[in-house]
Amino acid sequence: MPKISVILCAYNAEEFLADAVNSVLRQTFEDLELIIVNDGSRDSTPAVASQFCQADQRVRLVNIENGGLSNARNVGLGEATGDFIVFCDADDTVDREALDVMYDAVCRDATDLVICGYHHDTVMSDGSVSTVDFFEPSVVYNTREQLFSGIVGLKSKFIFDAGWNKLFRRSVIVENGLKMAVGELFEDTDFVLSFLECSSRVSVLSDCFYHYVQRSNGSITKRYDERKLRDLKKRHRRLAEFTADADESVKRYVDLYYLKNVYSALANSFDSNEMTKAERKALFHSELGSQEFETAAKNAKGVGFSDGLTVLVAKCPRWVGRLYCWGIHFMKSYAAGLFAKLK
Repeated sequence: MPKISVILCAYNAEEFLADAVNSVLRQTFEDLELIIVNDGSRDSTPAVASQFCQADQRVRLVNIENGGLSNARNVGLGEATGDFIVFCDADDTVDREALDVMYDAVCRDATDLVICGYHHDTVMSDGSVSTVDFFEPSVVYNTREQLFSGIVGLKSKFIFDAGWNKLFRRSVIVENGLKMAVGELFEDTDFVLSFLECSSRVSVLSDCFYHYVQRSNGSITKRYDERKLRDLKKRHRRLAEFTADADESVKRYVDLYYLKNVYSALANSFDSNEMTKAERKALFHSELGSQEFETAAKNAKGVGFSDGLTVLVAKCPRWVGRLYCWGIHFMKSYAAGLFAKLK
């Protein structure tokens, strides 16, 4: 059996799939299997994947009906045979030495999860790429209490939540029946929290190995989706439960993180052509006036200018919050590279 199973889910990814697959197959760590889950693609994704299966015996293709990313990843988990699991998205790439270094870390530190940094590559409309690196200093956590000490940094650098910058011990997943939440957003956060509830033995690497590529193509991070507000509230409550025994500074950051996500979701409402001005105003009134938001605004605290501005706006009249969200929308739409650096 291979040491590492890489699960790569693809839906209509013919344009980028080859780059993602090649980045995995060219790893200096060779004892791996690559499971490509074709999530009911309507383009030539299956044909592209089949070519790799014929060329490299480590590659397997699983074709399923379209059911979304979480369902596809769960199928991949069911197919995996490796000791460890790595997720990769079909439009991203992985640096060549990533699996080598992460596998060495998990063996050296005797942990169940390895988290690395990543490159946030924003592809502009003219084809140029703006890159921002997100990482935290290397450290090992062996208990949940130790993890609490670093969770603010991991969350603030957007390293904690993603599924694709991590190496998971598969036995923890199998023995606890862990799966991605189907039909919900922020499924990565839910999965990571579920894993850490089972084991808090974590290695953090300062190396940036994963290239998270964001293109100006109307991705889910930019579009308004009413599920986003619903599901981020669920994740906030879940994270609050996970950190219930942490000190107050951690809890205050959890509230700050909630405020940031609410503003991000509301900012996307400016992209909706189906929502009238009156409906948008009512949405803002409802969300910014909710008890959950007001409680978070009262307790939240972070570090730096961006965090301070978020807390300040949250304590202002709601019209200030609407203006703030419009500013976020403008930055996402017309200055994505700068927004990635400032957020």
